[in-house]
Amino acid sequence: MRLRPWLFLGLVCLICWPAETASPLKLKSVETDAGLAAAGIMPAGTAPRARMIEQYNYRRLDRPKLNAFAAELDNDPTAQGYIIAVAGRREGNEIQEHLDVAKDYLVSEREVDPSRIVTVEGGLHRHNTFELWLVPSGATPPSR
Repeated sequence: MRLRPWLFLGLVCLICWPAETASPLKLKSVETDAGLAAAGIMPAGTAPRARMIEQYNYRRLDRPKLNAFAAELDNDPTAQGYIIAVAGRREGNEIQEHLDVAKDYLVSEREVDPSRIVTVEGGLHRHNTFELWLVPSGATPPSR
């Protein structure tokens, strides 16, 4: 695991900061800011951020990755899920079908509310790529 310098500094501040003074950091729960949930720390006044859950080359429906995505959505009932698909040159016309299949799986098999899932065609690239994003309430959605 790679420790980020700002995270290390935040942990040192929490450990060394005198209890009688105000802490420059504000603790947040995993549900309120998924982007820094691993540490449980976020700078005070920082808005929640969208977080990429998974990125993978899409050849067929990847149930384990979509199951993990559905679990993330279950953990934050106010968040929306974004599925961004970037089409390979050969399958540019079929990308919406792939998006529909993935969304249908999440809705029918994992019982995710369809209004919480947004599908986005991200244009053309070398390979078919899916990005699964968790967007907490108040966060700016990812764009392509």
